[in-house]
Amino acid sequence: MKVSKRESFMILACITVILGVSTYLFAEKKIKGWKVMGVAKADLLAELELDQRLVDQRGDWEQQLEELTSRLKSYPASQEVTPQFMSEIDELGRSHGLGIGRQLPEKERDLGNLYEVSFKSSFEGSLESLVRFLFALQNKGPVFTVKSLEVKPTGNGDELEGFVTVDCAYSRKASARDRSSQ
Repeated sequence: MKVSKRESFMILACITVILGVSTYLFAEKKIKGWKVMGVAKADLLAELELDQRLVDQRGDWEQQLEELTSRLKSYPASQEVTPQFMSEIDELGRSHGLGIGRQLPEKERDLGNLYEVSFKSSFEGSLESLVRFLFALQNKGPVFTVKSLEVKPTGNGDELEGFVTVDCAYSRKASARDRSSQ
């Protein structure tokens, strides 16, 4: 059987088309997989870079933690701190013209090297006295943190009333018994 030039060209063209289509069908799945892996690789590299920056900043974080920890008051393990913090909050309020009413302390929370007790206190006063009181709490450093604030007008001029929840942070000195067990 003799194949003409035209027929051989048609056979070659068909083989080329069949190889091209089969290559495309096979390679399409692989190319999509490679693209997905490329995106995943870029995401992982970005996450790795972020994690590395955080690790590189560890010294700064530890220094800041040490500075904040050194500014915390330390109390003996047996000392009750609730009355002291209650009077300090009351004094701060009075000194800035804010009347601190009832204070409801929560149970002391042990957070490892840090202890915390919260107080929900009612207050009454002007907006200016409230702002000055909150600013004074902020200036106390890491000892006092305002957790929540509820404010409403009293209907008596510019007077406000509400509740403020303040977290008080401190550390405890290890007792002689605790030191001997370490």
